Amino acid sequence: MGKKKASQHRPFESSTQSGKFVKICLDMMESAAWKALTRSQRYLYLELKSKYTAKYSSGLFVSDNANDISIPTSEVRSLYSNIRVFRADIDKLMMYGFVDLVEDGYITRTVNIYGFSERWKKYGQPDFKPPKFLRSEVSEDTKEKIRESRKKQQPDD
Repeated sequence: MGKKKASQHRPFESSTQSGKFVKICLDMMESAAWKALTRSQRYLYLELKSKYTAKYSSGLFVSDNANDISIPTSEVRSLYSNIRVFRADIDKLMMYGFVDLVEDGYITRTVNIYGFSERWKKYGQPDFKPPKFLRSEVSEDTKEKIRESRKKQQPDD
């Protein structure tokens, strides 16, 4: 007969004994990058982190979806009354090194794919590397070119 597992959660932590949870380490919460985030940006990070799953076999790490995190527009609208605020918040998470844009769905009109990053550990230090791309940094000229390419891709009615 196998050993009985102790309950995972205390009564004040969850309404179930085995509820899903989001792990945030104290060193992250004490970092300069985390302290620079607003409450809404921290909440967005928690929402993204709640989508993270890892697979283990015999207690050993096998795989995860750390670079395959998406948040559809319908979900964004349930979290934010203004989608521009979401875009600004996700840009800040990228700017401070918590997430990176893995795949941009802007041109293909598909959901963006984000990945978790370790860059936050070096935020404020000389060797901190900024993100490669921020939506807020796309010039109006580039946006117009993207709009034109979309028009060319649409079939004529």
